[in-house]
Amino acid sequence: MEFEGYICGGYFVAKIARSYRKSEFLPSAIVTVSNCVTETLPDQWAIDWISATQEQRKEAAFKCGIDASDLKHFIMWTTERVNREEIGINNVIFSKTAAEDLLSTFVFDRTDWRLLALGLRKENLEEFLSSLEPTYQGPRTFGVHDAICRREAPDPAGEIIGYDVLGMNGYNEFHSWLCNLLEERVAAELGIRPDANGLLATYPEAKACVEYIHRPTTGAEPVAWFPWAVISYPI
Repeated sequence: MEFEGYICGGYFVAKIARSYRKSEFLPSAIVTVSNCVTETLPDQWAIDWISATQEQRKEAAFKCGIDASDLKHFIMWTTERVNREEIGINNVIFSKTAAEDLLSTFVFDRTDWRLLALGLRKENLEEFLSSLEPTYQGPRTFGVHDAICRREAPDPAGEIIGYDVLGMNGYNEFHSWLCNLLEERVAAELGIRPDANGLLATYPEAKACVEYIHRPTTGAEPVAWFPWAVISYPI
């Protein structure tokens, strides 16, 4: 029943960000799916038809703990699932089953990794889709937009650990309110601060932050900002 009011925005294998702290308002470890802040698996470098050199792929894999001996297999695995529309660009996995398949297939240090899902409140559905319509003109779309269009509830095995304020651009890339350096201004003007995970404790707090970001005087990136529930699953 916890997720009855939510639509799943996809699943993410995301690393806790431990070197991002930009101000005293942030914890030393941040949970997010934004690539502006952290690493996620897989990402574009793991798709064989994406333009990237072998050295770039090796460097990206190393940062994520993927051994060089597994790189070819990882690229093949990811590309097959993108082609089968089980994974979307940039880093969205469309089912918990596919995410668990990744985790069971490849061996890497799981210490700082989390299996997360995003949940969009149903009341925000139409606004979310309409905010992205001008950027999607081709025969198919990718990523979070596709996940939301499936109108599926998040897998019930997880729990909401907080709320993130994320803005999505036309390339299916998430920007965090934290990479826009808004936490100090939000704390000063709204009295809202991130918790021990770098998340917001309640949906009303996240919604208030979104409303603040949308003010013309705030100067945040002009992308589609929404409050998202962050759902954590055993890994």
